[in-house]
Amino acid sequence: MHPADIAVSYAGRTNLTVRSFGHDHDDPQVLLEGDKTTLLMLADLIRAVAEGKADNFGISPTGAGSVHFGRGAQMGLYISRRG
Repeated sequence: MHPADIAVSYAGRTNLTVRSFGHDHDDPQVLLEGDKTTLLMLADLIRAVAEGKADNFGISPTGAGSVHFGRGAQMGLYISRRG
């Protein structure tokens, strides 16, 4: 299934937070936070890109895919397959 179709199938059921985690410049991290359904959506999106259903796919709290984000989201998510 194409990632856009996956995103539509999860609309209204997710509450994703993506933000910088911690302020340790020696060990920067990104927090991907959500309930079970939200994390399963992320897994499905990553799998779809990995399997070549699309070369890349992104969602944003202020643009396309904003329905998937909670109020605490500071960043969007962009998935890209190399090779």
